Amino acid sequence: GKKGETYTAIPFWAASNNGNTFAYIAKKDKQYALVLDQKEGLVREIITDVQLSPDGTRFAYVVGENCQTIEDDEGKGCAYFLVQDGQEHKRYESIQKVIFSPDGKHVAYLAEDSSRNIVILDGVEDATYAWVRDILFSPDSSRLAYLIQDLGSFEYFVAFRGQEADQSNTPSYGGIENLVFSPDGNSLA
Repeated sequence: GKKGETYTAIPFWAASNNGNTFAYIAKKDKQYALVLDQKEGLVREIITDVQLSPDGTRFAYVVGENCQTIEDDEGKGCAYFLVQDGQEHKRYESIQKVIFSPDGKHVAYLAEDSSRNIVILDGVEDATYAWVRDILFSPDSSRLAYLIQDLGSFEYFVAFRGQEADQSNTPSYGGIENLVFSPDGNSLA
């Protein structure tokens, strides 16, 4: 391949499943640039994540603005928002775990605002919990699962989009880090 521009750091990168699209966040002086297929685009104060849809036709990245830099600890006090296919979403105190559905039609992520965790699906607040550890689409993209935890508890519960998490009838688990669907999407491990 062709050598691109030189940057001081490349903290995040993503590639489409077919390998045809490549994106990364590049630190340039005291700002960050979104680079998509070797073309430098948007430059912002903070860009913390970039994700591509499986086919590489859609992209999403997290931007931080109005940040207060304390020594080398970048990103403190920022207002974070997701940019999905060029459209800005609502601002939150933090955003993490940005994922595209396997069919590339949906994007979900976790946001934090006023000490609550919010699952965002296609730009809409979908569910709010005290703590959300993980989110995952089923292989056929029809379901979105959440791994949730009560504050002050070491028990985790699994909830699904559109179904209220009834913790009294849901098995609790300890020490779960990530969700994994079976290949057919019928079971969760």
